[in-house]
Amino acid sequence: MTFSYAGKSISALFSTLADVESGRSVAVVAAASAARKQVALNSATKKIGAKKPTKTEEASAQAVAGRAVDAIVAVKANDSKDKLSRLGSFNENSIPFLLDDEKNVITIPTASLIVSAGNASARRSILSSLRKQFGLEVIQKGFRGKVLMRASEDGAQGIQTIQEVLKSFPSKNDAISPNFLRVCEHRRINAGVISPLRGRKGISIPTLPWNFQNLGAVGVVGADVKALGAWTLSKGEPAIRVAVLDEGVEVRHPSLIAAIIASRDFSGNKPDSSPDGNDAHGTACAGIIASRDLNYPGLAPNVSLIGARIARSNPANPTQWIFDDFNTADAIDWCWDDANADILSNSWGGGPPSDAIRLAFERARTQGRAGKGCVIAIAAGNSQSRIPFPGTLANMLVVGASNQWDERKTKTSRDGENWWGSCFGPTLSLLAPGVKIKTTDIAGAAGYTTINFVDTFNGTSSATPQVAAASALVLSINKNLKEKQVRKILTSTCDPVLGTNEEVGSGRLNLEAALEKAKKSLRETTQNLKTKTKTKTSKAAKPSSNSKPKVNAKATAGATKKAIKKARHARISNKSSALSPKKVTLVDLG
Repeated sequence: MTFSYAGKSISALFSTLADVESGRSVAVVAAASAARKQVALNSATKKIGAKKPTKTEEASAQAVAGRAVDAIVAVKANDSKDKLSRLGSFNENSIPFLLDDEKNVITIPTASLIVSAGNASARRSILSSLRKQFGLEVIQKGFRGKVLMRASEDGAQGIQTIQEVLKSFPSKNDAISPNFLRVCEHRRINAGVISPLRGRKGISIPTLPWNFQNLGAVGVVGADVKALGAWTLSKGEPAIRVAVLDEGVEVRHPSLIAAIIASRDFSGNKPDSSPDGNDAHGTACAGIIASRDLNYPGLAPNVSLIGARIARSNPANPTQWIFDDFNTADAIDWCWDDANADILSNSWGGGPPSDAIRLAFERARTQGRAGKGCVIAIAAGNSQSRIPFPGTLANMLVVGASNQWDERKTKTSRDGENWWGSCFGPTLSLLAPGVKIKTTDIAGAAGYTTINFVDTFNGTSSATPQVAAASALVLSINKNLKEKQVRKILTSTCDPVLGTNEEVGSGRLNLEAALEKAKKSLRETTQNLKTKTKTKTSKAAKPSSNSKPKVNAKATAGATKKAIKKARHARISNKSSALSPKKVTLVDLG
């Protein structure tokens, strides 16, 4: 596979971009300079596994590429200390952009790369080689030994240097990976009509949200996660922590402040995970998990939250997200290793696979929770196409969306939201409700609405935190379960939904059934421990009938000598007493 850039091959740099399993095609677009007067798309645009793009597709690619350039320039102009500004200059006459099929994710190579070798000795050796051979410098150090290095040259020349590095270290693909910058189109939500009574103190909503209990006012009765029954078993434990990796979580939101115990900004320079402007996506996801509001409750309202800000809106286009691979991987490692998260909720994705992100997720899954593993929930995506990265990773809970009729959410399903549909693929685990979900919004006028809540949050972004919350409730009942066991409990208790395995996974989440199974697992675990303890005690108290008492030969011989000696003394003493009762002299005949 070869990508064309300025007449040179950059296949090494973009060798990870072909997602063959999902059949995605990727276009390489040469973007304009900051002014974006023209974009040369004739020889610089290539399509993998597909025909040449049409003029309409080229125009769309040009528009997205131009907005991406604007984004980088705006970030650098606003804050020279911002993490994105460290990646180097993008004011080149031609910078390669990679655009996916759905035109909703654009990937930008940078003049930086990630060294994430787990072995400290190997990492030192790699860093030393990169400094000496290619003049790379360390510009950021992360958790679990990750290091971000940058070429001494900016722009196209720096990207070319990174290409040469990747060619020179072909056997260390896991240890070294390019640091891509990703610009993703926001999923559009329909804000709808919000009741003026929503969210006011003392005002009650007559019924729970439909995803908690569907009474059939819209959709069909029972097309919900069975929250009421589940809550008779558990509403969560504060000791269980769910991390929300997103564009920020408002730490001072009245309905979230009691739940948030840790937060950090991996996208900018904020002291916590608070979002910018109208970046309400992460706050909405957090509310679905653990909102303490009586009218807009979270599914696991008593668990704790961790906020990790990994992205921010594009200043040039608020409908886009911007984030990079290094800081995303670093956020993952911080969540499980430093903030002690039990579950990681990820309502984001798109673009080429990243070894750095993959390895961070795998560390969380295998080393988190003192070796029992963190449960990782990932959104399947909303383009009604193949599931994108990181949802392509194995051993995760990849979550699609259902609607009020217990249908898989598609552009033609009965809910009427015809602008999006749930993605599909072999890694899909299960579905959860994803249409018109009630949750928290940024407090005040910012966000999706002018109040603290929103009634119409949607997408697999809203389904994923419900599965994260379900995982938290399972662990609240039995904290000793391994992450694999949690995944099995959730997927084995789903209600059936019409569709293939790639379209619906195991079915729609049934929280009550999952908690019943978790409780059963706890009883079985407790009974097994009692049985083992009883068996050990019985063996210790009653030796086997076939076994004989062990005899210490040395101790027995010593005791015999002492007995003989004592007997001799006794005989002499008796004889002496008869002769002279006043004084007895003992003679040792030993």
